[in-house]
Amino acid sequence: MKRKEQVDLHNDKTKFELMYRLKTQIVFFICSLFLFNTVQAQDKAAAIDSMMQYAAANELFNGVIMVAEKGKVIYNKGFGYADAAHKKPNNENTLFNLCSVSKQFTAMCIMILKEQGKLSYDDKLVKYFPNLPYTGVTLRQMLNHTSGLPDYFALLATGIWTKPTNPTNNDIIELLEKGKYPVRFAAGEKHEYNNTGYMLLASLIEKLSDVSYADFLNRNIFEKAGMKNTIVYMPYSNKTTPGNIAKPYTYDYYKGKAVLTEDYEPYHTQVTRFDGTYGDGGIHSCSKDMIQWDEILKTEKLVKKATMDEAFTTGILNDGKPIGPAGYGFGWFIVNDPLNGKLIQHTGGWPGFRQAFIRYLDKDRTLLVLRNNEVAFAS
Repeated sequence: MKRKEQVDLHNDKTKFELMYRLKTQIVFFICSLFLFNTVQAQDKAAAIDSMMQYAAANELFNGVIMVAEKGKVIYNKGFGYADAAHKKPNNENTLFNLCSVSKQFTAMCIMILKEQGKLSYDDKLVKYFPNLPYTGVTLRQMLNHTSGLPDYFALLATGIWTKPTNPTNNDIIELLEKGKYPVRFAAGEKHEYNNTGYMLLASLIEKLSDVSYADFLNRNIFEKAGMKNTIVYMPYSNKTTPGNIAKPYTYDYYKGKAVLTEDYEPYHTQVTRFDGTYGDGGIHSCSKDMIQWDEILKTEKLVKKATMDEAFTTGILNDGKPIGPAGYGFGWFIVNDPLNGKLIQHTGGWPGFRQAFIRYLDKDRTLLVLRNNEVAFAS
């Protein structure tokens, strides 16, 4: 590599390392504004916009930012493109892959079924999936990420799936049944984030409701909340593509440009072969709909307050200690912020997407960050 190319490569890498850190900086910046109760909404919006305009102008952000206080949106704006090739801009109606932010919706479905008397949180997994070898695992532990189940993505990474099609929930369940892969630890022994549990919970929703995961969500959450655009969608499994979908991009600094993530070789197999499952991810939504989700969570239109309060309470391990240092309830990380009170949040990531949904319960403040670009370095 020539010296000039080395310098340019270094500059690109430095620039996009800034991009890599930007989401966290945005979150801290906006959250710091929340500390000042006397600052007017329009002044907060102006400060946020100043930062975001700078970030967008320097190609450091591509996505949507939404901020709300006491049910009122004070900022909701898109930057960059949902589809760069066709110059389709990101806006409040653009559908982003929520990635693991989807888990809170799966958890809500389980809570609804619990109120309908169709399950108990302390039911054993094998009550519903008797051929699985995980006899000690409960639904509550799956919700809390204390199940110790083997992570199916780690299993797929070993090459056990050789068919040309994307594995579905049923395919993964069959692999687990036949492979009898060991648990990572005894159920309830510790907290370890786990996608398998939420994938299985989605399949349980279908088993108990006799409708698809997507249909259950539509009937019991999306329609009630007024989330008219939100869908369950797997890009490489569904036959039709919504016109307002955000495509994922990854900056390939060797090529000196952002490319579709499916064309970025280190990610190609992951994004094109392993997107057929749902429950741990799979929901696509927009900022316009997510404020509707934020609002309905403050009501009893979906479940009772006592049920909601339990979802926002951190799980307990076998030794009686709470999950820590950051707690986890049903689809939410839980933090007690000494300045702002109780905070619940979840992030989500998939090649080309980086999302964050943060709710300050005591202050009634909400921040949503949706991005359809990310940084990936080959070095």
